Amino acid sequence: MLKKIVNKITLISIAFASITACTTTSKSEQNTAVYFRSDIAIKTDKIILFPTMYLTRHNFIQENKNFKGTLIDAKIAASWASNLNKAKLIPIPRQILNEIPAAWESLDILTSMMDNSEEIKKNENNSVVEKFVHNITKKYGKNSVLAFSVVFEDESEYISTNTVHKNIGLYDTNSMSWKWITKDVFNSNFVPVPYEVAVGKIISNSFDAVKKQNKDKLF
Repeated sequence: MLKKIVNKITLISIAFASITACTTTSKSEQNTAVYFRSDIAIKTDKIILFPTMYLTRHNFIQENKNFKGTLIDAKIAASWASNLNKAKLIPIPRQILNEIPAAWESLDILTSMMDNSEEIKKNENNSVVEKFVHNITKKYGKNSVLAFSVVFEDESEYISTNTVHKNIGLYDTNSMSWKWITKDVFNSNFVPVPYEVAVGKIISNSFDAVKKQNKDKLF
């Protein structure tokens, strides 16, 4: 019995070591932190792009239903569009989220994971998220992947602090895992920079950092 337990622990340790060996966390020259899973192969013809979420400490769902992120969404959609190869980009408008079962609850869970170094390593088995992913892949195809982005400061907070933090991530619906996540910050302490320009700079740096790690590709 003891031998079986030892063998089981050994197998679990080997499996964990294998995943860890395929996972890297690095920083680019622009100081963009990149979490990257080389063991997850993305084969897709559809990128489902969700609107930028505001990772507020208050009521996530209500704040994000009202969040004014149109210009940010346009910037990140344009960046994705220029890196698609043969894939198709499908942006999901904010108001459409109200029509997708479990959308807001799932976005709360997934975007919160993006800033937790331990949570992003796990395969998501939350029933709410599973239902959400099932609905999305049923509508757009089983090989669809999900693209997310979050900001931690809205425009008013950025104006008062001159700082905005932003994460961007690509989520694989087959493995229910993150392929990659970037984390970056923009400070405009010396020269005032509009909010959308600051976020746009982060988007550009983040995509460059992922491409540098992934043979000049985003997926």
